[in-house]
Amino acid sequence: MAKKILICSKNDDGLEEDEIDDEIMINNHADDSVHLLNCVASKIWNYITIETKVSDIEKYIFDLFQISDEEKGEVSNDIQEILNDFYNNKLIEINLQE
Repeated sequence: MAKKILICSKNDDGLEEDEIDDEIMINNHADDSVHLLNCVASKIWNYITIETKVSDIEKYIFDLFQISDEEKGEVSNDIQEILNDFYNNKLIEINLQE
């Protein structure tokens, strides 16, 4: 079972960002990888600062995209998936809860 991320911070070591329209390309010089973030992932990435609460990210995305109450559970899962991808690619540091 995947762990739920509660708080995250950008891992700025060796990361270089370039905005391309509504997407972001991140070059991770630490492992020579490149990551292209779509529009939603880019919005989440830009919102993350130091020790950003995932509940704040969710509220931001819900408001930005006018997410209905019925859709919030699914969107929350999507946000967790994006954050897990960020973490697995060493783009963020996280605090977890079982």
